Amino acid sequence: MAVTIGKLGEVGDDETDVFGWVADAKFDADGNIVVLDRMAQEVRVFDIAGRFLTKFGGTGDGPGEFRDPVGLATLSGGRIVVSDRRGHLEIFAREDSGYVYAGRQPVPSDLRIREGVCHIGGRLFLSVWEQESNAVIHEVPLLSKGVARSFGKGYGARYPLVQRLLTDGPIGCFGDPVQIVFAFEQLPVLRSYSADSGAELWTAVVADYMQGQIVENRGTGSVGYLSGLKDVAMAAMGVGGEHILYQTGRGERAAPDEAEIRSYLVDAASGNGALVSTSLPIVSDVTDTHILGYWVTGIPRVEVRRLAPRNKAKGE
Repeated sequence: MAVTIGKLGEVGDDETDVFGWVADAKFDADGNIVVLDRMAQEVRVFDIAGRFLTKFGGTGDGPGEFRDPVGLATLSGGRIVVSDRRGHLEIFAREDSGYVYAGRQPVPSDLRIREGVCHIGGRLFLSVWEQESNAVIHEVPLLSKGVARSFGKGYGARYPLVQRLLTDGPIGCFGDPVQIVFAFEQLPVLRSYSADSGAELWTAVVADYMQGQIVENRGTGSVGYLSGLKDVAMAAMGVGGEHILYQTGRGERAAPDEAEIRSYLVDAASGNGALVSTSLPIVSDVTDTHILGYWVTGIPRVEVRRLAPRNKAKGE
């Protein structure tokens, strides 16, 4: 293990390594660790050794402020995009003094971001259910209005509220040509799409997924979740261009901070895969040398692990 950032704090702590709720974490272009604290509604940046560098954001409706931030993406040129559930994408640019607010990415008003974003090769994608088309993935051209393309198929149901609740889920961008992988949060289904055509490449069903009991309340268009052990999709991301790391949290609905994180390695070409670990954190970024992840169990913290060197001659 390289470094762990995060410790037990007390009410009123303003220490930079005390987190309230880690919602996302990414490496930037310089290898620094960018952490989104959903409870503090701010972004903190650390170097690879875990030393605090800077922070930005805060609670509010003004420029560069957040209301329930859920995800971030680190772009080329040192820019950072933060998504929140108002449907805003706030953009920050790096300067010598730190990060400064650089503008807001226009997003159609009917797209309310509930999950994170993913970014690859200058392209930004959102996971948002759109009622009219039942699409779940949307490509947003940076600093331009509208949506370039919407694709992917959401859950089919009579009531829009039920559709929305059962179509939430994380996405990941990876590969060349680019694939977008989408995981239904409450269902044992993982799908991969072509980012260029929007065509579905494959659908995988997770055989050992522990399905929670979901009850549709007739006549009201709402759903209820019964108590008991269940799996919830936490992350889906590309690893090395040839594989997908799909992760679920298994636990009681009333105690999500005690969930067991289950990690599956999936073949990106076919959708076949298997459970490989129950000891990893939620993995949010991977480079050739490091894995970055965060824990939702116990003390909120971020963890960096070094990867063993690959033997390219043997294809390992």
